[in-house]
Amino acid sequence: MASVEAMVGWFKENEPARLERAGWKRIVDALDACAALPDPDAPGVALRSGAGDTERAAAEAVFPVSGTQRRSVLDAIAAAGDDGLCDHEVQEQLGMNPSSVRPRRGELVDGGWVEDSGVRRPTPSGAEAVAWVLTVAGRRALDDS
Repeated sequence: MASVEAMVGWFKENEPARLERAGWKRIVDALDACAALPDPDAPGVALRSGAGDTERAAAEAVFPVSGTQRRSVLDAIAAAGDDGLCDHEVQEQLGMNPSSVRPRRGELVDGGWVEDSGVRRPTPSGAEAVAWVLTVAGRRALDDS
């Protein structure tokens, strides 16, 4: 992520009126907060060397917990390997309600754990459905857990 100084410099050059209206302090505080966000391409939160208790607890809170629907969906997709699973296949394997599978899989996509494989398979109704697979980072994180 760009440094706060670089982002403020960009705003000074390209959006001086917006910077003036919002007030410098609010902009700098917002940019500082953005700079502190975790890498959006990595699932969960990566721990730095010497991470403290609160940092470790935050990372554990993001990791899909065993026994939850989200973890069950993640484990089913992981077990399918490169073939992946469509939402209706996850539903059939786990006996979950479709209105539960899609949101849990969506959370895994948003968290960087799974992604569209590019493969489409027919649903029971004949529509095409995305086959979902683990991301490289998702596989790595599961292997490390």
